[in-house]
Amino acid sequence: MDTMDIATDTRDYWSYIIGSSNIDFSQFQSSRTGRGPLLNGWQERCDPVMTAYKLVTIDAPYWGFGSRLEQALLAGERALFLESHRNCFGWIDEWFGLPMEMMRELEKESDSSLNKKLGRTSVVENEEESEDIRTVPTC
Repeated sequence: MDTMDIATDTRDYWSYIIGSSNIDFSQFQSSRTGRGPLLNGWQERCDPVMTAYKLVTIDAPYWGFGSRLEQALLAGERALFLESHRNCFGWIDEWFGLPMEMMRELEKESDSSLNKKLGRTSVVENEEESEDIRTVPTC
């Protein structure tokens, strides 16, 4: 298990490859939710704190460099996961409070756009969820 802090500004090889948001979370505060700024120790003071589990399995059975390749790919996955969650918090005012129907529509548009760029056909699942995203306590 790896605990990630979206408020820390880590700079390693993968963060430069993947890209990095320019949001300073020690200064950022959401106008819609009042969440932020994320100062040192914010995880102990904030309730709730998001917990996400992601299982990543990489097997590179190549003698001599397989282990190094696996570690490099895991570091890239970690950087991608961290940056995705940083963006999710940084863009909170754009999506917080949207009805689930609108969220699903944006998800489908994003999926369709990515598949078009990759030259794949879109697989659209029909999920009927119309609940609004609930308001939760602020940090």
